[in-house]
Amino acid sequence: MKRLLPLLPSSSGESPALSPEDKYVPIRLDSVQNNTELDFDLYLENSKNGRKRLYRSRDLVFQDKHRERLLENNVSVLFISRDDVDKYYAYVESHLGTLVSNPDVVPKEKASILYETSIHRIHQILEDPERPENIDRSLVLVDHTIYFLINEERALESLLETMSFDYSTYTHSMNVCALSVLLAQRHGIDDQETLKVLGIGGLLHDVGKSKINPDVLFKKGPLNNDEWKLIKEHPAIGYDLLKAHELIPKRSLSPVRHHHERSDGSGYPDGLPEESIDILASIVRVSDIFDAITTNRCYKKAAPAFEALNIMKDEMKSKRDKEIFQDFIMLLGPKRSKEMLLSH
Repeated sequence: MKRLLPLLPSSSGESPALSPEDKYVPIRLDSVQNNTELDFDLYLENSKNGRKRLYRSRDLVFQDKHRERLLENNVSVLFISRDDVDKYYAYVESHLGTLVSNPDVVPKEKASILYETSIHRIHQILEDPERPENIDRSLVLVDHTIYFLINEERALESLLETMSFDYSTYTHSMNVCALSVLLAQRHGIDDQETLKVLGIGGLLHDVGKSKINPDVLFKKGPLNNDEWKLIKEHPAIGYDLLKAHELIPKRSLSPVRHHHERSDGSGYPDGLPEESIDILASIVRVSDIFDAITTNRCYKKAAPAFEALNIMKDEMKSKRDKEIFQDFIMLLGPKRSKEMLLSH
């Protein structure tokens, strides 16, 4: 089924044009929980002509029997009005705990719903990063993401199948969050509170870009010196936006401010030496580079994973960088790991 992601602005910074008749968007049946009251209407699609008809009115309880009937008729996709998208995502967010712990929902469906919901929330954050409610709700999403990553054996495979490889700041933020948590686990960090701190930092690492002119962010040609200087300000801007927020752990600010620092001191914004860089920032840096190289951008096509890893290995100068990078290779799978480690 189509994702709800096209509802968000594209990587060009512009919202896609919508045809007048395109009034409905698909949602996954698994995102609707039994015995819950909905504040949005549900629609079914006529398989012959594609027209939508009202199935359940808002404010009615969706019961077990309704799900059973739909499944008996091979219905796994419902539709909602485009006008109700925000209400739908608020509903899903409030029931994510039930969803991710439900053994009857397959990992890929959990990953898809979690991913799409997180993308929507990141969009809200970047639209208004100073609104406390947006930040508060993102912290809850990180909790559910970590639960999923820790408790699902196929978490990585499910997420890789779900991830969008067409770059936007929204998709990139979620990709980096998930990859960073998985990489940290591979690196031996298994304390759930530390993983949450890392997940928050990964999810919000590019929040400073919300204050950068989109014409610069999404420029198709090379950046001039002034534009590049502006881009390099986004980690410090993000740090300044978040540092006063009471619920954000102080350590989560390190990946936000320092994910572009390098072990030799040549990074930005502070030019820190490795001993002054939190390892959580180093983990986010590796995930950030990989996702940036392997997603389609407005100015370049995505590189295959193996090519991306070959590019990245030249960036890993210190012993710590190399150890984190080797764990990242191992994370991506045994075959690729063996090939890369032999060449590293």
